[in-house]
Amino acid sequence: MNSISKSDIDKNFGKILRDFRIKNKLTQEQLSEKLGISLKYISRIENGNNGVKTQTLINYMNILGVTPNTIYAPFITDKEAGTNRKALRLA
Repeated sequence: MNSISKSDIDKNFGKILRDFRIKNKLTQEQLSEKLGISLKYISRIENGNNGVKTQTLINYMNILGVTPNTIYAPFITDKEAGTNRKALRLA
């Protein structure tokens, strides 16, 4: 299995989040207000210079309409796992 670097993940997340922000016609400033995080942090995330906290990522996805599949698809190498749509449900 090929190892995926944190830098690769950060850059991919940043590109996807930037593309969806633009698609939603939001400026970085507008998004920072909606997320309650600094404009500088938004910029660093979108440029792939900063990782994104899980809570922030979930808020991003909810505001921009991004699915987990969109975020993680480039990193899923197991073809069966990538197409398996069964949800694991916890009681």
